[in-house]
Amino acid sequence: MLIHGHPGNLRDGVFRELRDPIDRELVSVDFKPIKDSKVGELSARLDIVLGRTPDESTFEPRPAGGR
Repeated sequence: MLIHGHPGNLRDGVFRELRDPIDRELVSVDFKPIKDSKVGELSARLDIVLGRTPDESTFEPRPAGGR
């Protein structure tokens, strides 16, 4: 998994090979700060999906930076 919207993703060979925005979306995860963390930990939730599940006719990629 890659951090959604991170500029370093474009240097990742696997990510660069994914030309389809849906595929890129499926390997990107939003990371969020953990409440009350003393050292700045982040957490992320990811669902492992076999196959492509988004409705491709209505898919709209998230803007870079997430949210």
